[in-house]
Amino acid sequence: MYHHRKKQSAGVWKHPYDNLVGLWCTRILLDLEGMKGLGSWGGKPNYTSSGAVLKAIGLGHLEDEDVTTKEFKQLLSARQEYYLKKIRTAPKGNLTANIGQLAKLLHLDEIDQQILLFAVILETHLGLEETANTLEHLTSESVMQVLAVILDISTHRIRRSLDAKNALQRSGLLQVSRNGSEILSGKLGLADGLSDTLYRRHPDVLHMLEQYFHPGSRPRLCADHFPHLQEDMQLLVPYLQTALQNQIKGVNVLLYGIPGTGKTEFARMLSTMVDGELFEISTADEEGDPLNDNYRFQAYRLTQEALSHRPGSLILFDEIEDVFPTSFGGLEDFFPAGRRANKKGWINNLLENNPIPAIWISNSITQIDRAFLRRFDYVLEVPTPPHTVRAEILRRNLRKTAVSRQWVEAVAENTHLSPAIVARAAKLTTLLEKKDTASTQECMERVMGNTLKAMGYTRPLQIRTATQLTYRLDVINPDTDIKDLLQGLKRHATARLCLYGPPGTGKTELGKHIAQVLDKPLLVKRASDLLDMFVGGTEKLIAQMFSQARAEDAVLLLDEADSFLRDRTNARQSWEVTQVNELLTQMEAFEDIFICSTNLVDDLDAASIRRFDFKIKFDYMTPEQVALMFRQTLKDHGVRFRMSQRWASRLSRYRNLTPGDFATVVRQQRLSAQPLTAETLYEALSKEAEFKEKNRSAGIGFLADL
Repeated sequence: MYHHRKKQSAGVWKHPYDNLVGLWCTRILLDLEGMKGLGSWGGKPNYTSSGAVLKAIGLGHLEDEDVTTKEFKQLLSARQEYYLKKIRTAPKGNLTANIGQLAKLLHLDEIDQQILLFAVILETHLGLEETANTLEHLTSESVMQVLAVILDISTHRIRRSLDAKNALQRSGLLQVSRNGSEILSGKLGLADGLSDTLYRRHPDVLHMLEQYFHPGSRPRLCADHFPHLQEDMQLLVPYLQTALQNQIKGVNVLLYGIPGTGKTEFARMLSTMVDGELFEISTADEEGDPLNDNYRFQAYRLTQEALSHRPGSLILFDEIEDVFPTSFGGLEDFFPAGRRANKKGWINNLLENNPIPAIWISNSITQIDRAFLRRFDYVLEVPTPPHTVRAEILRRNLRKTAVSRQWVEAVAENTHLSPAIVARAAKLTTLLEKKDTASTQECMERVMGNTLKAMGYTRPLQIRTATQLTYRLDVINPDTDIKDLLQGLKRHATARLCLYGPPGTGKTELGKHIAQVLDKPLLVKRASDLLDMFVGGTEKLIAQMFSQARAEDAVLLLDEADSFLRDRTNARQSWEVTQVNELLTQMEAFEDIFICSTNLVDDLDAASIRRFDFKIKFDYMTPEQVALMFRQTLKDHGVRFRMSQRWASRLSRYRNLTPGDFATVVRQQRLSAQPLTAETLYEALSKEAEFKEKNRSAGIGFLADL
């Protein structure tokens, strides 16, 4: 049932309770006729074959001697009288003292303590174990009768102490297996590690139980670090306060989300906000090795019982993703005996009747049965913090290092960058004592990027570099007055915009400009960020995208929107329809600014298009705009240039240029040994225009030959 510690032989290690063990052993052998189970030799009883049993009753000198049944009974009777005289008072020692401390904490009575004492010694004394196991084929009922004889207590009182509703079993300290018939040591099981703990001296009872739970750590963050969870805090704080003040049972809060988002810190912060005393379920043993799931569930049960008489307590149960598996294989051991046919009911009861409010934390909840999920009072996903918080986390962790403000803002754009990733990268970079800005930033980028890559993100770390081009509204060519639109958005910052047109015409950049004008963060998502290989996964990511935008109060820009808004009448798979439906549903519920950009407006679903407040077409630049952008690009790069009629005529030859072409040429120039001049700029733009014209008419790839 439970893991049992290695037994100590009476001949190797003198047990501090040997006299009590001797009395119990004589009662087992004589009064319960356990002597019949000692074996035989040549058809005759052999009472002296077990050295451990003989040593336990003080008859070790008779090992392998020829003793008759009558003689052995006389010897046992004499030894029993001897032990009765030896233990006129209860034995003293760490074990009885610690059990006494547990009794005060858990409200155990005298009989409970005697049964627990016997179970602990049975697990640690080889002689008692071998003697007790001479009684075979014990049922649950016969265990009660056997203990009554061994401890000289009425069967009725034993049964009451071992009832599932009694604190001894309710706490999980001791469990009686009701599954079939076994030997005595197989019917009684202690919580893992309990016997070792009870033999040691401890300054107080909480220190004694620290392998199961310990006082919670103080939070390093405050409410200001969780602006994206303010609405949830406004509900959780008064709820937990009321639960603590009125000692309400069955209060459970579940926090979940990807690793490193601050779930544990949020829970610790909540405990301080409600003036609660937090205790955390241990995740590792004294040697630092991780505890298995059964052990931790035992620890949770014990913690609930231990703190049930301590008003104002809260329990934090972290890393529970494996505690609630979809199947119950491997959880057999910690369930109360007789309840294995109703394991789900047992856990449900645990959630519904816990006396101490508990905050449960998991990185994922996909494996948790819905029957369990609906029994949590409040289920909250803790997402990656918004841009402003990510930037603040970076600044706080890098306050002693040399990084630029622009770099911090750029790195903070990475939505998967959690506080834990930043903190660890900053720790490593600080220890390496990077002095200059460039090396510090490069080190941080590499460390954080490697971590994100290991976590499975396809674009591990993005640091957007400036294109060294001044943004100008007058060089984009939409069919709507953008300045007028911006004034309207300043008055009413809610809209659904569809920007369509050829690549590079400035659709995405306009989204960035809108966010800057409104002084809002920009959340950019692309098809690759949302497409999931599993059915239903894309819909979930779409919903999360809108939730993140709300939390960050961000302008939401969905690039390559045609991947999700294709005409549903042409759909071949059901999931193609559900993706469109999910996006439309989320769009209608979103009360901020949502921008879609696409190059393929003709393929979009008609019902989708109707839901946009503005459908803005972007076209290629006019000759006048090309001239403006040509002059601005040279100016941005320190090149003196005067537009002449000749240059204007040359530039007007191309009617398919976009602002994106200018950005492409600037990126190309970084790899060139020649400086940017009017001529090199013109030649590069000509190549871009001719390439587009050639491939527009001829097609690209093998399809061009069909």
